[in-house]
Amino acid sequence: MKPSSPFAPSPQELEEIETSHVKWLEGDSTGERANLRHANLQDANLRFASLQFAGLRDANLRGANLEGANLQDANLRNADLRFANLRDAHLRDAHLEDANLRDADLQDAALQGADLQGASIREAALPNLAVAMGLHLERTTPTPSPSRGRPLPPSSPSDSTH
Repeated sequence: MKPSSPFAPSPQELEEIETSHVKWLEGDSTGERANLRHANLQDANLRFASLQFAGLRDANLRGANLEGANLQDANLRNADLRFANLRDAHLRDAHLEDANLRDADLQDAALQGADLQGASIREAALPNLAVAMGLHLERTTPTPSPSRGRPLPPSSPSDSTH
């Protein structure tokens, strides 16, 4: 038996899903929590979307525009976020375990409490204060250093950091 192809919602369907999700967030019984698990959202425009607590596990968000999106507490486990625009996104307490964030733009993203355990962040544009923001980075896929694992020689007082 062949696996079914991933759900690939149209822009209009995405808007309807988000509208229903916002109703759910507001406690409206006519709303429904967004379930986009395994969805193909490649190159989707989700700029400023309200998707906190949404189910996006295993979703293909490669190249998606998520600038300013609210993804607080969203389940993005194992999601493909390569080349995604996550500038100014709200990812507080988001579940990004094993997500692929290679070449993603996370500048100015709010990442406090986000779990990036096992996530690939190679070549990702991360906020300058990512570690100070309390990220769980202990088991992420590291970016190889030019030293190729060899310790760098100690710097001398004459070395400068122009």
